[in-house]
Amino acid sequence: MLKKRNRLRLSLIDPKGTSFRVAEQEDSVVAPKTLMHPRKLLQKALASPNNLRFADVCGLAEAFGFRLSRTSGSHHVFVHADVRELLNLQDVHGKAKPYQVRQLLQLVERYNLSLGGEK
Repeated sequence: MLKKRNRLRLSLIDPKGTSFRVAEQEDSVVAPKTLMHPRKLLQKALASPNNLRFADVCGLAEAFGFRLSRTSGSHHVFVHADVRELLNLQDVHGKAKPYQVRQLLQLVERYNLSLGGEK
C-alpha cells in the first residue's frame, strides 16, 4: 500500500521581515496497490475471509464499484451509488478484519453487485 503525504504550510511575513507560521496541515492519501485480478481476490475472499491483505480488500471493494469516501484514523469508509449502507474497512498491520470482509461479501450479495466490466 502506498501512502502519499502532502504538507501545506502557510506563513506570513510582516513589514519588518519576521515570519509567522499561520497554519500547517498534513493530508494523507492511501492508494491501495493490488497485483491480483479481482476475480481471484473474490475467490480468495469467499474461500477464507481471514488473512486477506487490506490493500487487496480495498481493491476488491473498488472493483465492485465502491469508492473511498473518507478516512478517519484506521477506518476507511467506502460508498457505492446503488448501496444505501456504508462499508467500513480497517487496516490492522496490513491485514483486513475478517468480519469486515464478510460484510463486503454480504453487501455484494444483498445488492447483487458485479465486478467492474462484468454482467
